[in-house]
Amino acid sequence: VMFMQDHFDRNNINVEMVNGGVEGYRPRDLLIEVERYKAIKPDIVMIYIGWNAIYSDAGNISSIYKLSALWRYINKITRYIAFLSVDPKAEAYRLLNKEKHVDMRSPDIEALNSYEPRSFHYIKKLTEELEGSGASIVLVTLPGLFTMDRTPDKKSLEIGHLPQETQNPYVLAKLTSRYNEALRVFADENDYELIDLSAWSDENLLPPTSYFTDSVHMSLWGMERVGHFLAESLNQLSNLKIGKQRE
Repeated sequence: VMFMQDHFDRNNINVEMVNGGVEGYRPRDLLIEVERYKAIKPDIVMIYIGWNAIYSDAGNISSIYKLSALWRYINKITRYIAFLSVDPKAEAYRLLNKEKHVDMRSPDIEALNSYEPRSFHYIKKLTEELEGSGASIVLVTLPGLFTMDRTPDKKSLEIGHLPQETQNPYVLAKLTSRYNEALRVFADENDYELIDLSAWSDENLLPPTSYFTDSVHMSLWGMERVGHFLAESLNQLSNLKIGKQRE
């Protein structure tokens, strides 16, 4: 947001950016906050969310995990108890440093061909609420360190982190790819504007390890490039009323 605001200011475009993101929030959490967002009376709302939901969905990739609701419940309780018994910082390092197995032919990859993001139930409600208040909706796809068309290099495997249910970077790449595709379809079906940040980053943020600090977070330089790209893209969308040029 800071870099987007900087872009508009440099070009004397009268736009005020408000960052409504909260670290750790998933789409359902944003829906709880929707009245606060509406109170701002935004002209345009960019929805750039999804990573936390994707990591949560990763628990559904295992064929064993899908067997029964009881198994899912037991698994959830076990994970919660384990979370309470470990140091969060130590657990984060464990997840970062766990051995990774790069396998595009894993059965989990094929199983994800039918994956539908559970978070879309909340995203749809969120967009309905915001659009109903008079805001124009702009959806943004998610760029990531791991993609289906790029073999992870040594540096990517060192800095990348994965959901705890998998050791395969392609699983995260597939989950992200399916989420982004669902977002594109959702935008098309509802006539929402979409900025395909994922496609842009695949061509412009190379090598990715120069711009990403882990699987999903970017360096300051990466965020600067993304911020200016988003601002330029927003300004080029013909259906939106971007702030007038300052005198």
